[in-house]
This record gives sequence, C-alpha cells and structure tokens, in this order.
Amino acid sequence: MTGLFTKNSHTILPGQILAGIAHESKTLHIADGLAWVTIEGMPDDHWLDNGDQLAIPPDRLIVIEAGKCPSRIDIRPVRAGHRKQSGKNQPILNDANTGECPTAPLRSPETSCGTCA
Repeated sequence: MTGLFTKNSHTILPGQILAGIAHESKTLHIADGLAWVTIEGMPDDHWLDNGDQLAIPPDRLIVIEAGKCPSRIDIRPVRAGHRKQSGKNQPILNDANTGECPTAPLRSPETSCGTCA
C-alpha cells in the first residue's frame, strides 16, 4: 500500500477496491462515477458522486470502492482555504457542483450514478 496515493488518478471498476495510506493530507475528488469511502478511525463512511470531494487525513488507511459504475478517482494535494469541518470532526470539502458539503450517506450503493444508468 505504500505509495498508493502518489499516483494522481485511478480508475476502478464496479466492486473493485483501492486501498492505501496517504502520508500527507490529500483531497479525494470523484471525477466520474460513484464511490464508497471509509477512513480508518472515522465513525462514518461516505458515498461520493461526480464532483464530490473529501479531505483525506494523513497516515490513516483509506478504502475506496466503486459503486455500480466505473469510477475515476483523482487524488490531489489539499488546497489551503477550502477545508470545512463537518459536525463529526470529519474534514470535508464543498461539493464542486452545488457548493454544499457532502454528507454520508449521499447515495445508497443500489442507486445508479447516472453515468451508466
């Protein structure tokens, strides 16, 4: 799992899992598709859709699974000034399309992402 988050973009197929540890804070961006994300030590999991972003804390195991559609996941450095805190101490970023903060669960795994409906 070392070095997993050094690659900028990953495409995962439905049911595939991407897991690793980021040694620096990163931003997870769903460029296309639907993905389930769980972060070691955090109480909630997240369903993220096209355009959604989530701040990834350093030195924790991150597990990402594609939903019903192939998903393109971009992993970027955290941009200063764009972080917000949810009520659950989970660093999150605003949804790229609506400006709203994503919350878990956004969508159930049985729901299509719209890209492959």
